[in-house]
Amino acid sequence: MSNRMVSNVRRENFSLEFVNDELPSFPPPDDFPVCVDENGSVLARFCDDSWPMQQWLRKSCAFTFGMKTSKRSRPWLTQGESYLFRLLLILIMWVTPDRMEPSTLQSRYNNIKRIFRFCSNNKISVADLHRYPQLVLEFTAAISKFAANYIYIFRTIYEYEGLLGFKILNSAQIYDLYCVSRKNHSTQTPYIPSRLSNLHLVRSLELIRDYKRSSAAFEGLFDYVWQEYQANNKGWVRGSKFISPFSSRASRNLIYRGPFEQVAEEYGVKDVLDKWMFGSARRPCRGMTVSTLSSFFGAISLVGATCIASMSGMRRGEINELRVDCFDVAELDGETVYVLRGETTKTIKDDDARWITCEDVRDVIAAMSSVAKLRMKVAIALGVSHEEGEVDNPYLVLRSYEPWSTGYSEAIAIPTSVRKSIDAISLDAQCPSLFLPGDLIITDDDFKEALKVNPDLNVKRFAVGKDWVFAFHQFRRTLMVNACHSQQVSPQSLQYQLKHLYLSMSMYYGRNASALAFNSKVRDEYISTAYESMGRTIMDLKSPNFVSPISTVHKERAVNFLEAKALKQLVAQAKKGMTFIKETIQGVCLSTEPCEYGSADYVLACKNCVSGLASKENLPVITRVNHWLESQLEHAPQEGPRKDALLAQHEYTQHLINVILVEE
Repeated sequence: MSNRMVSNVRRENFSLEFVNDELPSFPPPDDFPVCVDENGSVLARFCDDSWPMQQWLRKSCAFTFGMKTSKRSRPWLTQGESYLFRLLLILIMWVTPDRMEPSTLQSRYNNIKRIFRFCSNNKISVADLHRYPQLVLEFTAAISKFAANYIYIFRTIYEYEGLLGFKILNSAQIYDLYCVSRKNHSTQTPYIPSRLSNLHLVRSLELIRDYKRSSAAFEGLFDYVWQEYQANNKGWVRGSKFISPFSSRASRNLIYRGPFEQVAEEYGVKDVLDKWMFGSARRPCRGMTVSTLSSFFGAISLVGATCIASMSGMRRGEINELRVDCFDVAELDGETVYVLRGETTKTIKDDDARWITCEDVRDVIAAMSSVAKLRMKVAIALGVSHEEGEVDNPYLVLRSYEPWSTGYSEAIAIPTSVRKSIDAISLDAQCPSLFLPGDLIITDDDFKEALKVNPDLNVKRFAVGKDWVFAFHQFRRTLMVNACHSQQVSPQSLQYQLKHLYLSMSMYYGRNASALAFNSKVRDEYISTAYESMGRTIMDLKSPNFVSPISTVHKERAVNFLEAKALKQLVAQAKKGMTFIKETIQGVCLSTEPCEYGSADYVLACKNCVSGLASKENLPVITRVNHWLESQLEHAPQEGPRKDALLAQHEYTQHLINVILVEE
């Protein structure tokens, strides 16, 4: 090829790009350095079966190509097929013109691997798949829900057939796959039912505050343990094992400080460790050892990260980039707003600078920062590669570098810039007592609530009687739905803080009420979810839950625009301003015009409004308004406009309560 073949994967370390940024030829020579480390040393060449990809993906990960035995599998590809697999990765990384994010590259690798795995299982070459129409149909059926992810791969290979010397699918088969992708819309992220969402936050914040109250003791204990490890391991070199000062099996020449459990009690933290790592655990736990301290610190980091996701809407990757100084308090338009900001995003104009959050996150950041600073101290002492700015301002989530942790030897070999993978599915394993036995079992009410928000919910995975499995993207989705529909969130212990958060999100994401730049992706998702929530409420108008204060015929006329309308159509109409719905004390108002009476807080304005409907779910609200009116009437003057207004409103609330809302 005459054109330069320059890497199209976005990488932050430009010095590394200089080493293998340009491909000399296609196919490349066997010794082409695909992977290099921060010092320019070659980690893997094109001919190797395993490519360590941490410098490409900014996390610990390897691309393997099926020829050698690994921890998880035996060899499953021939030498020829493995070569084609590697060649396709080179094509996507260097030859195609499309720029891609590291996460996209990993997704492409996983999809290509699935294609090769399918062909290997059916004992055919990947280059011959198009010759077997029945197998093509079988593969298409297997990936039908994710068909859109494969179209790019098959289309790219087809377009570069002249360069590669083979194709996998022909154009007609790719078109058939496209048709399948159109039929299978993507399943929306599950919404966490309010009981489980609130339980997660209540328990998580209890853990965080337990640590905060004893943070000085934990920090002192950590420093003591690290000091004793250093004393016991003078002259340690990388690759050798550390000898624990809490092991009675240590030789005579080494220090033995007694069992760790006794030391933890002396520092006053044993009860906290017992409570969260052993007490009421949903699975058996071993006795307390020094590694328990490391596991507990890992629990603080992971649980804290899920709290941030729940109360800011940040994605997992965004949380992973936060530094310990990320929490800010801003005064905007006379209001206090709590904000999280990224590591390199301190300018007002930066689009990705800030995420709105709530005051509870201050404690979360404080606890996570305490752990991060302790671990960073050890990382520096053990020679872990890091940037200068991390010494005083480390990442909020770090690996377990302390030598009493499981897997520390692997951790210290990875630069801090290669971020640690965090996954909410590990909550139970990392903190065994975060939830009590039975806490996460999905009830009938949980299921109905989740299904109402997500009609396409995977009912097998999230069935009644099964444990709810958390994921980071669920926290974001749940926050957006609750913030856009906050009037229907049931009162919980966290309601005040969450209400303040929802109000801030509405002000600064929904109305863009400040010149301060907030994260555009989360703002767009907030607005999209607001329209979706509006659409779902509109669809519900035909149910018996909504009644007309005027007559049954009036309701039928008010909602006749819903005939044969799907949710997507209603959302589209809402975005265009053709359909509108706003919540009132009575229920909802469908008028697209501003209400001159301020119907959000003046119920009498709805009495003769042809655009208003009452909701039976608002009965508690209307009842409270009715009681308030009665209390005001008791102290109102005998005559005058104020008493007339109060009487008129009281008469109408009585009408709603006694005649419409409680009518069967």
